[in-house]
Amino acid sequence: MFNARPMIARHRIPPERIGVIPPSLDLTHFDPATVPPDRVMQLRQAWGIPHGARIAVAPGAIAPQNGQLTLVEAARILAGNGMQGVTFVLVGDDQHHRRFVRKFWKRARIGGVDALFRIVGHHADMVAVYAAADTVVVPYIAAPLDGHPVAEAQAMARPVIASSVGALSENLLAPPRIAEDLRTGWEVPPGNAAELASAIAAALALDADAQRAHAARARQFAEYMFSPQRATAATLEVYASLLDSDD
Repeated sequence: MFNARPMIARHRIPPERIGVIPPSLDLTHFDPATVPPDRVMQLRQAWGIPHGARIAVAPGAIAPQNGQLTLVEAARILAGNGMQGVTFVLVGDDQHHRRFVRKFWKRARIGGVDALFRIVGHHADMVAVYAAADTVVVPYIAAPLDGHPVAEAQAMARPVIASSVGALSENLLAPPRIAEDLRTGWEVPPGNAAELASAIAAALALDADAQRAHAARARQFAEYMFSPQRATAATLEVYASLLDSDD
């Protein structure tokens, strides 16, 4: 409903008359079962991930609005609390905001966590990127045009942590809107490093059984919410409602 609010306010449309069409994903493409282990291993080697380290992937251009500075502070908090063996991989364009990239590295060095980060630039094979992740972090501090990284991460059966900004949190299931045993991700206030650190710690603390259950829920939710068939059905419902209104 986030993207519909300006239209509701501008034209004074009752919310119950608004139909929201969910984002559509190619779920045969974003499918963890299609990624062989050697593709993941190649990425780990290319990124210089220490043996046995877990990976938190943050997709999106390296830019002020995408919250990477909040992620630096969250990493500093986690390191201060004794968390070890985690590498943060930032996947996205790092050429358009070079001054901000320099600011990012300066902040990471000051915080003593620069060794925990990798900036790997744009990557064409995001399916393999998600498959290599133990968790996916979307720490944006400004509303993006859409919430596709959140949808894609769940389709790839990965725990996702997203800021409650724009439509991001509308694309996952998290308490208090849903019961804990139905959770598919974590929702955190934008720019809140402490909450972000807590959510990352919780996602990485899942034991093997909890991780498998979470992965199954995330994939099932993605299949229900983001399938092309659901988007088509939602579109047809809008058309049908318009035809009914002409009667």
